[in-house]
Amino acid sequence: EMLTGDLPFGDADTPETELYKNISLHDFGNDVFASAPNKGAISDEAKDIVKFLLHHENGSRIGSGPKGCDEIKSHPWISSTNWKDLTQGRVAAPHADICSSKIQANSSLELEKQFITDAEEVSAE
Repeated sequence: EMLTGDLPFGDADTPETELYKNISLHDFGNDVFASAPNKGAISDEAKDIVKFLLHHENGSRIGSGPKGCDEIKSHPWISSTNWKDLTQGRVAAPHADICSSKIQANSSLELEKQFITDAEEVSAE
């Protein structure tokens, strides 16, 4: 979703139970970007890390082995990231201007109310 803007296993109107079914029945050996409208713009390295992050077997999922998060950090798609600068807040978010304008379009109170509502719905389940 973060790479394409689309939900990979349904859309905004897909019932939650159907969404879970779509996820559990998905063959993760297949390309999760197959139906993405902008799939040609997604690098092979990005597709590769998503495939390994979504691996259905915990022990085979990237980052779950003895190397932990270092395995993820060394993946070619993000290996050039300066992790020290990132954790110390010295790396600018590449799309901060877009996010900032969306946040400014909503009042803080509205965002807070939505966050609380979403959290209550999750805890009620």
